[in-house]
Amino acid sequence: MEEYGFNKDLSRDELAVSRTQGIIFEECQYLGVDAIDYITKFMHSSAAEELDKMQSGVYSAGSAPLKQYILKQIEPVEPYNEKKHINEDALNWLGYIYRYWVNLLGVSSKELIDNIPVDSALAFYPAYHCIGNKEAISHLRHQFGS
Repeated sequence: MEEYGFNKDLSRDELAVSRTQGIIFEECQYLGVDAIDYITKFMHSSAAEELDKMQSGVYSAGSAPLKQYILKQIEPVEPYNEKKHINEDALNWLGYIYRYWVNLLGVSSKELIDNIPVDSALAFYPAYHCIGNKEAISHLRHQFGS
């Protein structure tokens, strides 16, 4: 049985997947899709569930093939609207912190996105992106009561 909690140190694979998810979120608008819709649908998808379980083949694929794999699973996605553009650095942070959270505390992607929606989490980017991952997660848990 795997250990979860704030004393856990993520493995190299878990950190790599966190970085990959950050890149996927950062670049999602370049696919011509709405970031919030894409991320929300992804976090509810079987692709996210596969990443939650670190199933080989999916987590080691890298960001380019994963973006296409995800998009095929979650279509249709709202089209990109320049007026709703989200800063790519904030999207990268969100992707990284969501995946880090899943691996650190063992919650599912689906449960995480249901408790802390994209737009709500992004509101905390300015304050939390420059602190440690565990500290940011702890603060977000406190903010959202999860």
